[in-house]
Amino acid sequence: LIENCYYILPFSLTFTNFIIKEVDFLCDNQILQTYFPTLMKLLAWNSVHIVDDFSHVIVPAFMDDKTCPEVFHTILDLPCLTAVLLLKRHIAHQFDSKSINSADVVPHNLMEMFVNPSNVPLFAYIARQKSGQGDTIAKLATVHSLLHVLLRNSRVQHSCSTVNQLLRSFFNVIITHAPISMTTRILPDVLERIVLLFQTDSGRVAVLSTIADFLPQLIERDHSVVLLYKNEILEFLNNFNQSVMAGLEERIFCILVYYIGCYGNGDDVVAEYHDTLEALLNEIVFANDQCSTYPRLVSVISSAMTKLASRCCDIVDRVLVSLSKVLKHLIEKVGDFECKRDVAVRLSELITSLQDPGLIEILFASMDNDFSNRQGLAMHVISNLPITNNK
Repeated sequence: LIENCYYILPFSLTFTNFIIKEVDFLCDNQILQTYFPTLMKLLAWNSVHIVDDFSHVIVPAFMDDKTCPEVFHTILDLPCLTAVLLLKRHIAHQFDSKSINSADVVPHNLMEMFVNPSNVPLFAYIARQKSGQGDTIAKLATVHSLLHVLLRNSRVQHSCSTVNQLLRSFFNVIITHAPISMTTRILPDVLERIVLLFQTDSGRVAVLSTIADFLPQLIERDHSVVLLYKNEILEFLNNFNQSVMAGLEERIFCILVYYIGCYGNGDDVVAEYHDTLEALLNEIVFANDQCSTYPRLVSVISSAMTKLASRCCDIVDRVLVSLSKVLKHLIEKVGDFECKRDVAVRLSELITSLQDPGLIEILFASMDNDFSNRQGLAMHVISNLPITNNK
């Protein structure tokens, strides 16, 4: 029924009200969790009218320990679903143009692309009826590329503007109501999708800002994710240049690096994280000469490396040499006075602490055991202020 009527607004409003009225029954019988990909078509086509109902009631009802990652991907790909539904409507009514709203007209070459046999499985997944066919698909970037021209369509743009509200609702459920196991599972998906969004420019900024808002809370809820998903975090950090080119804000990197410093433990883990952070620091400061562009990130990386050194004496000398080189470069080469002043002060403090192991312990030990201190430092990381002394 929904497959044939999602584009009829009175039907969508009536069916949405029915879901809200019967939400407990539908959840208890696993109907919402099983068929949420179909129900999202109501929202994809009529987002302006029913987004509040979905974000406040219906999307949270989709979520359980099994469906949570798939719901996350489905929210982010809502504009893709809208685009696919547009193409499906055109294919169904290609000989009856009067059945298509003028605002929903798409170029003919897109219709040819849509029915291309190599693309059919990709679009079939986006428009699937049931959950459980995989959280997402490997060729999602290809789907985004094929549909990119439809980001100019007004209906797709409305769908793009809906995503952020749904995403905030999703994270609120994860953090305040879901079991920790659900929180733990979602971090790799978040890291994957940070650089894989089908969005307008303004929508991308809003989505990344929301992720940055909730990322500290996700990690604090289960800080073992820093160890469990070490490989995923390292892969994300190693793609710094690619991510920056995609418009990714510095704040997300700062948060991840900060929590590596907080929770990176064990000699092997510390060594791997240190090597990546050292390479990232060198890339920013020396290879790209971007110290004045990313002063907060330079400070946070330096602090995280020092914290890691406080748990692994084998890397103390390497960190000391690395930070000393950065400080020298900063003083001799960087012209931005505020960057030079703020970052240089921080580096000097860290270098001094590295030269006295007892001072490292005093400087960081209380922070490792005091949640309120970690939260306070995290707020510095995500603010516009540089990190200063945290004794």
